[in-house]
Formats: sequence, structure tokens, C-alpha cells
Amino acid sequence: MRKRSGITGIFIMLSALMVSISYPTVPVFGASEGILSDTADKGDGSVSKEKTGGISEYNKKQPEKSANSNSGKTNKKEAVLSNSLDDYTYELDGAVMQLPTDYEAFKSLGWSLKSESNSHSEDDLFNAQDWNHFIMTKGDATIFVDIYNPSEDARPVKECKIGRIKVNNDGKTSFKVAGGIGFDASADEVLKKFGTPAENNTDADSQKIRYKTQRPGGISDYIEEGSTKFVFSLKDSFYNSIEIGYMPKKIEEAGVGSGNSGGSGGSSEGTSYLNAYKAPTELSKNPGDPMFKLDGKLYQVPCTLKAFLDNGWVVSKKAKDTLAPDTSASGTELKKGGYTILLKFYNFDTKEAKLEDCAVISVELSNAKSRGSMPNNYAEFPGGLNLGSSKESLDKVLASFSVSQGNSKMTQYSFTTKYDTGTSMGLTDISITYMLSDVGLQVIFERNTWPY
Repeated sequence: MRKRSGITGIFIMLSALMVSISYPTVPVFGASEGILSDTADKGDGSVSKEKTGGISEYNKKQPEKSANSNSGKTNKKEAVLSNSLDDYTYELDGAVMQLPTDYEAFKSLGWSLKSESNSHSEDDLFNAQDWNHFIMTKGDATIFVDIYNPSEDARPVKECKIGRIKVNNDGKTSFKVAGGIGFDASADEVLKKFGTPAENNTDADSQKIRYKTQRPGGISDYIEEGSTKFVFSLKDSFYNSIEIGYMPKKIEEAGVGSGNSGGSGGSSEGTSYLNAYKAPTELSKNPGDPMFKLDGKLYQVPCTLKAFLDNGWVVSKKAKDTLAPDTSASGTELKKGGYTILLKFYNFDTKEAKLEDCAVISVELSNAKSRGSMPNNYAEFPGGLNLGSSKESLDKVLASFSVSQGNSKMTQYSFTTKYDTGTSMGLTDISITYMLSDVGLQVIFERNTWPY
């Protein structure tokens, strides 16, 4: 079993014996809904650092090495089409790739620059941090791309990256983005899959839906940030198009699979211990079990980010890009259908890891307005509870929990277990908190060990 390191936690517990504590040290709603806004303490991206406590069971297997994203060579890993728009994976004529993509990867699939009067050549030089629009063809098929040079020196086009792709629904090219969404999807299906977009405009000719992400573009003012755009013609689907763009100024900013044609689209390989995660097969009747059902899917903490992405959740805000060993980060937000949940990550490994390759140790669910007013049955909990459970139901099912009254309008139910640290004191393993107020019900499931 992997455990969080212990010395810092023990220090805190020793200090706690010297003071009087009225209520469990768990975040509460507060007097108004403001604490559940985007500036809440769980959304500030703060990172806590704990020094290694010398727990022998904490010696862990090293993560598998991945391809060097700056090698300029095609990644030979099996590509995976992600469920998250943030990963910029796409499928072009059956080949799954990821932005930014090597120009050579397109060339190997039979695509070439369209050149009129020999005006364009793959040997043309691009200055450092330069880019331009191009047309590429394959037989009678045509796509539109932006090619750019993220390096610090001049490079020929054939050594540059493709940072934007636009494909029209002309029936000659198969193209899909995250979640397998292609030209057969309707506007309503896109909105249902990815939630509220940054832009959703309709005029006399078409409906345009655009999603932005937290990944900045930076190469130019043209693409200020990563985005995915869907255009649905109101007259003829022949004019529908899908466009994705992600042009980071530096390839190392690209994250997972950057610069390679076979990006993993999330943590398909990831850190080896995460592969052991198993979702529960049924919802427990014991309210002390850290599991829940969300939109019909079962989860238990700790779990993986991939478990959520596979079920259609999208990362809308990242607390951190990477985590050092034995550190945690709160404040990552996931969205689906207009609803928001908050995650806390912990790196159980002995080396720095990307956030998506760390464990999700805490999940916060709420039906508050600032979280999208999640319906009562959208989230279900052990013992027959859900987001709409009354105080009477909570009192009955959570009778074994500690109960505290923050004010006349807020009741908090808390449950914790400890794990052995090899000392006379244990540290918190499982922590489950229900907070009922006039704002709504907030539920937090957390576990600080990796039990699989």
C-alpha cells in the first residue's frame, strides 16, 4: 500500500494536542455561496509539500520512461484518442495523432503541401517562432493547416510542427476529435459531450461552437490559446467543418505527447501503479466507504484522472502541470454538461510526474449554483444518499459520523480513519465530509493511501 509521507502530518498532530479544537479541520461552506466560487480555497491551485517520513512501504517502482517530446522523431507508442479536448488528440483518416504534430507525420500518411507555380516547398525556411497558413492535399482530398517553427533557429518546413488543422465535411477525409466526435455528430451532441463552450453563435448561415482551454497558444496573436471549433451549416452539411489549434511557443509547454504524432492523449501509459485502479462494481451501503456514483458511473478514491475523462469529463482548470514526489495540489476543475467537480491530486511516486500521471485522492461534489446546480440524483452516495438528501436522512444514515454545527444554517458530518505510520500516532487515511447549508449539499471523499 502506498502512503503519504508522515513526518509533517505527525508534527501537526502533536501541535494540535496543545490547542482546543471545536470542529474537525475540514473546509466548510461559510455564510454565503461565495466560498464555492471560482476563487474558493479549493480552486487556488495551492500546493502542499510534505517531507518524506521514512515509511519503508513508500519505496515505489519507478515510472516507465516515455518518448522524448523534443526529439523531433515520430513517437512509436500506440496512440489513443482522448475524451478531453485539452489533450488535442485527433484522428485523421484512421491515424490518431496529437497537436502539435510533426510535419513528417503528415507526410508519412501521404499528405503534401499544395504548391501553385512552385511557390511552396517543404524545404522553405521558417524563421524562429514563425508560422503560416498552408493547404495540404492527398489525392483529391484537401485540408487546411497552420505550420509553425517553435525552435530558436530557422528550420525548413519539413522540420516544423503542424499546430492547427481544419477539415471540411466534403466526404473525402475522415476526421474526429476527442471522444470520437466527427462529422456525424450534431451541434446538440457536441454540447452534450463537452458542456458549455466559450462561444456559441448562430447567424443566418451557420452555428459556430468554440471551446477554449487552459493551454496557451503563445506563438502569435492569431492563436492566443488552444481551441476546438465546430461549424454547422444551417443550409448544407457539406459546409460543416471541424478545426483544432494548439501552437505552444515552446514544445516543452505542450504537455502530454507534445510534438509527436502518436501522443497518448492523457495517461494511457502514465505511471505504472495507476494501472492497478479498479472502479467499484456496485455502490456500497456503508457510508464510511469512499465511493460514489456520478452520472451513472461508479468511482472510488483514490482513482485516476483517466477514469473521469473516459466518462466524458473535461479538464477546465489545472492546478499544476506537474507535481514533485510527496506533494499534493488542490483546485483542478472538471466539467461535463455544465456541472463542475473539484479534484485534489497526490504524487505517490519517487519522481516528478505530470498531473495526469498522479493519483486523484480527493473529489468534491456539490449541487450549489456555482457548481452548475447539479441535479440530486446526478451524484449518489453509500447508504442511499444523494445530493438532495434531507437533514433527517443525513442524520439517520450518518449516525456514526461526528456532527458539528457551524451556524444555524450549516451542519457538518465528518468521518475519518487512520493508517499506521510506525509511531504511536496514525495519519488520516479516509476522510469523508458532508456539509449541508442553505447553499446546498457539499460532499468530499478523500483517501491518502493507494490501496490497490
